[in-house]
Amino acid sequence: MNTQNPLKTVGIFTITLFLLSFSLAFIYHLIGGKWNHYTAAIIILLNSFMPLITVIMLHKFILNTPISNSIGKIKIWNLWNVVVILGPMVYVLLTIVLLSLFPGIEINPNKPLFLEQFKIFLSPLIYDNIYIDAYKSGIPIFWLNLLVAIIWGLSFNFVVGFSEEIAWRGFLFYQLHHQSFLKQALLQGAIWALWYSPFVWFAAVINPFWAVLINTIFFLLLSPIYLFIRYASNSIISVAILHGIISSYSYFADVIINDNQAQWLSSYIQVNFYLLILCNLILFIYIYAVNPVFKVEFQENTSNFIRKTVSMKPFKKEKN
Repeated sequence: MNTQNPLKTVGIFTITLFLLSFSLAFIYHLIGGKWNHYTAAIIILLNSFMPLITVIMLHKFILNTPISNSIGKIKIWNLWNVVVILGPMVYVLLTIVLLSLFPGIEINPNKPLFLEQFKIFLSPLIYDNIYIDAYKSGIPIFWLNLLVAIIWGLSFNFVVGFSEEIAWRGFLFYQLHHQSFLKQALLQGAIWALWYSPFVWFAAVINPFWAVLINTIFFLLLSPIYLFIRYASNSIISVAILHGIISSYSYFADVIINDNQAQWLSSYIQVNFYLLILCNLILFIYIYAVNPVFKVEFQENTSNFIRKTVSMKPFKKEKN
């Protein structure tokens, strides 16, 4: 079967992916899985590969085309790879500075975040020894955290991010390339948020409805930035690096010290919301005012790239 209508294909993809992810989250919840336990991290990690599995299934059974159609040209070296590492670094440092301005919020730059993530897997003795060795190294703990975040983002998180981006800025990117930049960003962001919503609902520490709504808003705000990088770099690698780095930097929220969890969570959400609004404002001013030919040039380049390098035809079946 070869689905010619891209929107129909996107619909099949969305339904399939949501059912797979919802089933995984619901079964874990049904058997009494605890969302603050390390087993939840394993389940969430498994869910990160659901977009890749769904794309493979659609290419194999619906489109009958190679999965390379959703990857495109692999560009290992790209100047944008540097941008997507340094940009989020500036963002997270600015976030920490702004959070420190809130009343009742303290920042502890010497908190060993790179250890906190694995504390449940380490014995107290090993934990203390690693912390002492890190302190003796002479490298300020904050910058050591940042270094580990970069390494983690470019290794493990990159692999996880790549498995997701094959769907968002890969499969959906090619299926929706004929749509405007804004429509693509909104559709990708909405499907991205829908996929993760079951886990947000079950693991929410606040009202689940508000947790899903906030998560959806943030995914919609992140989507134009990711899509712009996908267009500008012409490579899924750059977006996967961005995805991995942002996921890695997100743990810096733990440097916030406040006894009132609701207060620091509210502060953290507010700062990131306004910063992402600002980033999107700058991005759309650039696309629609400073460089209005962007949306035309990049869409034409993408269409030409697809015509030249991506086979949109189904595999030919061998005759018996």
